[in-house]
Amino acid sequence: MSRKASMSESNLIDKIEKEFPESKPTPASHFAEGYEGIWFRGSEDSVDHVPIFDYWNEMTVHPKLSEILMNAGWYSEPYDAGTLMAFKEW
Repeated sequence: MSRKASMSESNLIDKIEKEFPESKPTPASHFAEGYEGIWFRGSEDSVDHVPIFDYWNEMTVHPKLSEILMNAGWYSEPYDAGTLMAFKEW
């Protein structure tokens, strides 16, 4: 069984910026040196009254952002209650 290849970090950031700019994706290395992945600087914002990331509601991620990540072979993970990151699936 072959797995779908993950989209590169830079290509995924470009895609998210076009389709879901409110999330403000940037390389995770801008958050902390040595981090690989994507940091969502807008994770505490909302789109159409739906939070981009809601740690207090079972760590819910906006459905549109979640779908983009899943289709690209990535997953989201909280760094803390107000910071969302994304990483490539292995």
